[in-house]
Amino acid sequence: MCPYQVGDPYSWIPDAFTNHSEDSSGVLGAVVRLNGRVVQVHEEHRWFRVEATFPGGTLRECFKFI
Repeated sequence: MCPYQVGDPYSWIPDAFTNHSEDSSGVLGAVVRLNGRVVQVHEEHRWFRVEATFPGGTLRECFKFI
């Protein structure tokens, strides 16, 4: 069962703002933590989607849960 429900707040550092190369510190530029809301939960495939609106636009990212 998902620990989150639609409408719950969620805070994260977006994957689009990170660098996963071996020779980097892991974060590009300033650390930007977004605060958004859970907009979709897919129990069968065990993931949920979060959406955050910020001055640059709207960002959506999905996360798996166990």
